[in-house]
Amino acid sequence: MFDFSGMTWVEIMGQFLGFFGMACTIMSFQARRKKYILLMQTIACLFWISHYFFIGSVLGAGLEFVSMIRNLLYIRKDKIPQKVFWLVPAVSLIAFAVITVVTYQSPVDILPFFACLAATVALYMKKENVLRILSLSTSVFWFTYNIFAFSIAGMLNEIFASASII
Repeated sequence: MFDFSGMTWVEIMGQFLGFFGMACTIMSFQARRKKYILLMQTIACLFWISHYFFIGSVLGAGLEFVSMIRNLLYIRKDKIPQKVFWLVPAVSLIAFAVITVVTYQSPVDILPFFACLAATVALYMKKENVLRILSLSTSVFWFTYNIFAFSIAGMLNEIFASASII
């Protein structure tokens, strides 16, 4: 199915770490409360950062790092004054755009930016069902990007996450 013979041990380790990220992502969509969803997705981000870095996708690692910070801020939303909280999605989107521009190599690199955009909007929503539905839209962008990045765990993650949401 997948040929690992041309991969270095670092790339194989990266693929392995991606499966831990996938497990956390799938568990997040089984949660009923938004804070638990965000906590599991934040833990998943730690694995995805390592995964993308080890397979050579600086773009993926950078976007996951910003996603992790954004998720942590969303978890603490009740501690951040509402007058200031609107900055969280705004700054996140700017950071996603900067990382995408700085690491841009091909048109495919724009896809995860759109995924992060949709996820950021989804997290700003109050209802968990809206979060799940908008999160589903991110799978198309990440899945396509993961094909080109040869992220086996990433491709499988999007398939399982989509099925888990549905």
